[in-house]
Amino acid sequence: MLKKIKASLVKETVHRAAPRRAAIACVLRGESDEELEVLFIRRALNPGDRWGGHVAFPGGKWEDGDASLRATAARETMEEIGLDLRPASFEYLGKTDDRMASREMAVSCHVFHQTARDTPRLAVNPSEVASAGWAKVQHVLDPANGDRVVVKATGPHFLYFGDIFGPIGFYAIRFKIRDAAPPAAEGEDYKLWGLTLWLTIALLDGADAKLARDAWKRPFLYQGTRLAPLHNAVLSAVIDGLEVLGVKNAAWTTLVVGQVLLTVAAVLACSLALYLTCARCFAAHPVPASSVKNT
Repeated sequence: MLKKIKASLVKETVHRAAPRRAAIACVLRGESDEELEVLFIRRALNPGDRWGGHVAFPGGKWEDGDASLRATAARETMEEIGLDLRPASFEYLGKTDDRMASREMAVSCHVFHQTARDTPRLAVNPSEVASAGWAKVQHVLDPANGDRVVVKATGPHFLYFGDIFGPIGFYAIRFKIRDAAPPAAEGEDYKLWGLTLWLTIALLDGADAKLARDAWKRPFLYQGTRLAPLHNAVLSAVIDGLEVLGVKNAAWTTLVVGQVLLTVAAVLACSLALYLTCARCFAAHPVPASSVKNT
């Protein structure tokens, strides 16, 4: 698996289209498939931080003093969990393709593999990280550990459909961490979802394509209202059709196009209902002919 991961990585590049850039570090340890582990953190809960409490890779925004995005990932990892990614203990393997976290932010994922015999002790910065630890890659890849994170559908991509169809359950992977910092976090439950899940899948796609297909094909499902099952059935059918046609990122294409089409359908339905209501009113209360004055 480690050889497949290394072969899938690319050289470091800069995402020219993004005005802001960030870099994260995906740190691996172990040689065999059974031993291979990946490092995750849980972000600290801070006021105004929309990502507080989420599971992620260590990392952060690029700064002027950083020689490269790889240097950004290494610096942020040292600041957040006290892990030094210099060549003495870790080999730099490469990076995955950049992902757009927003319209303005490109995220660069850099992959490191531990070469030292013993893993340096983690020391979390409590102002940024609540806990950190290692998880077996095979466990992260196991579809049996699939779960969902339920969030309210907000933002421009979802328009007002969160109020109609209810909250959204995003695909997630549930696992426990080991060799944790602080020690009290040993065995803590983590749920991996969102951008970090997709970056993880991009890295491990060659190792287990089924997990990648499941997570990308069903990344979001509305739940909680009577209309949700109908919406989800239509959504799944459209995704299947686009995948047959070879459309990349069929799920998110369906999300954007589908919400627009649903908006148009809602406007047309409201317009038709208004027209029928007016027609019934005029039919029930016709205007008397005598009230029409001749000019």
